[in-house]
Amino acid sequence: MANPKLLKAIKAKNDEWITMWPDIAAEVPNYKSQLKGQRILCPCDWDASYQEKIFYKKGGIKKKLSSTKCNFLKFLISHADDYKIKSITASGFDPKKKKGTKFEDIDYSKYDLIITNPPFSIFEEFINTLIKNKKKFLVIGPTFALSYKNIFNYFLKKKLRIGYAKQLSGFISRTGKVYMANTPKGSNARACMWYTNLKFDYSRRNIILTESYIKGKYQKYYNFNGINVDKVKNIPYDFRGVMGVPITYLRKFNPYQFELLGTGVQAKKTRRWPGDKAMLWTEKNGKPDKAPFERILIRNKKL
Repeated sequence: MANPKLLKAIKAKNDEWITMWPDIAAEVPNYKSQLKGQRILCPCDWDASYQEKIFYKKGGIKKKLSSTKCNFLKFLISHADDYKIKSITASGFDPKKKKGTKFEDIDYSKYDLIITNPPFSIFEEFINTLIKNKKKFLVIGPTFALSYKNIFNYFLKKKLRIGYAKQLSGFISRTGKVYMANTPKGSNARACMWYTNLKFDYSRRNIILTESYIKGKYQKYYNFNGINVDKVKNIPYDFRGVMGVPITYLRKFNPYQFELLGTGVQAKKTRRWPGDKAMLWTEKNGKPDKAPFERILIRNKKL
């Protein structure tokens, strides 16, 4: 579930966080061949408020890395020649001063690929805009966005997938404080990952299943024909029916291994009663037991 601090940040729209260089360096190179000849745009960069500004153009403009604090621009510019990138442009908007270019006002026909870390408060709207404009993208977003109706439907329609990294290592606040994702005290950073529609090598993402299905080991649903699996690592390798798994499963989803059917809320229920909130309910002694946090419904394609 989402960290309470993060939810508070969303409500306050205090979501100006800087992506750390190691996280960019670990993910972007995976798509090196797909960056060749691309006109790249980095919007929603709150490093400054400005209209669209070119930072790199093959055979021409190449701004000094010291001209920006944005690690996306720094990384892309430093690798532009090697990756054979055509151009790199950035835009920014300051909501307080109302200066710069809003992401929805950009003429996306001038660009091929969008790479950025948009603010939490506009993430779903931002993805909607990119898909509407048929743009390729590699962006960072909150893990809990997987439960958004539009975001999940993009997964179903194969218009969206999760990047290679399981989770970002952390972020830097505008004050310069570093928030790591994992500390001895637990997770205190934004739980985020990469969202993309670029070509993806699924051979690098295949869950090794070790659990066998045994009757009584997994709870059945009271209002749906399927079983509940509380942890991704406990998905049985020999169950032929529908399974409800945590939404974090999408970080490991391989379309060649499992069929993605929908969410628990979207599923057609076999029973309904006042107060069920359209959730999946597990069964115990022939009665509804509990409603787990939202589930993703999957079925093994290899059985």
